[in-house]
Amino acid sequence: MFYQQQRSVKQPLQEAPYLATYDVCTRCCVRTLQYVLDAISRAVSLKPGDIFYDLGCGVDAKIVIAMAQSTARDAQQQQQQQQQQQQHGSCPANASHRLAPVPPACRKAAGAPGGPAPGAAGHPPLQQTSAAAADDRLVAAAADAAACTAPSLPCFVGVELDPTAAAQAAAAAAALPAELAASISIVQRDLLQVPLHDASVVYAYLLPQGLSLLASKLSAEAASGCTLLSYMFKVPGWGHHLQATLPVTSGQLGRPDVSAVSKLYVYRKP
Repeated sequence: MFYQQQRSVKQPLQEAPYLATYDVCTRCCVRTLQYVLDAISRAVSLKPGDIFYDLGCGVDAKIVIAMAQSTARDAQQQQQQQQQQQQHGSCPANASHRLAPVPPACRKAAGAPGGPAPGAAGHPPLQQTSAAAADDRLVAAAADAAACTAPSLPCFVGVELDPTAAAQAAAAAAALPAELAASISIVQRDLLQVPLHDASVVYAYLLPQGLSLLASKLSAEAASGCTLLSYMFKVPGWGHHLQATLPVTSGQLGRPDVSAVSKLYVYRKP
């Protein structure tokens, strides 16, 4: 099935007519959802400590969950690449900022001081190997300590007005692997009542009326640099904050091109 029912509850949505998904039985095309996710991934790059909000996450919180999964995959791939570099003895480009001593191989490659002067007597091979191994262990210990003190994933927050939909979204998030589930929160509340002081990225699919209210809220609350992603509709009064307009379409030969109407507008608060 290409379509999945998002909502079948009417009463709570009447309290927030600015929601773009206010119909009694709104349906979302799975293919279109993937195009939206692709556009979001092109628009922003999330890092540990960032907080991503989906204002109106629906019954299954698909955008929040998919973003968490995608970010986790990227982080895992990056970690594997770093491990491979360490195993092959490669020298990281940013080795100069490490807390532990820089391995001798890196000092030599970078021409940094600390290696034996030309013509000077070197240490016996065993001592050189032991010193290098100790240096490497210190570097690894420092990296492990940094990994333990910093979150490995951004935080993802899905906001949903309807209590039934919010409960189902929370259940969908709880069914994920532990690390992913721990990075996702579902909040049952009117999106205009949710504090956004800590928001790094806010995604919204709202009617212009709702976007105008959201823009006022972000102007008053959000930190400088906060990114607002608006699907389908431009944000009234925020034209000077517009950074990019991305097509939300397949882009593949033979597929319909709906980019003339299906867009993701990227805004950034100065």
